Amino acid sequence: MARQGKEKRVDLAIAREMLLNAFQHNYQVAVLVAGDEDYVDLVEDIKHFGIRVTGSFFSNRTSEKLTLAVDYFHELKIWGEGHKELVTKLQKNNPSLKSGEP
Repeated sequence: MARQGKEKRVDLAIAREMLLNAFQHNYQVAVLVAGDEDYVDLVEDIKHFGIRVTGSFFSNRTSEKLTLAVDYFHELKIWGEGHKELVTKLQKNNPSLKSGEP
């Protein structure tokens, strides 16, 4: 439960920073490296300030609603040397990724 509370605080901190900086017109393009559907409202709010939003995450772990909400979706992939070792390490540390490659 403590981990879940910490994750929510991080989510709120990300949303707060993105919204404050969008309101102040500190950037023109946002890159959100997350696949959680919880970010859909944030993306829509940021777009109201004229900010373009790119979403980047593993396609099989990204909410379809989030993929549709962003202006552009960039699929993350793990490849190159050490691919299998990195996938194994990610799956070990993130049980939700065990059903397939990230």
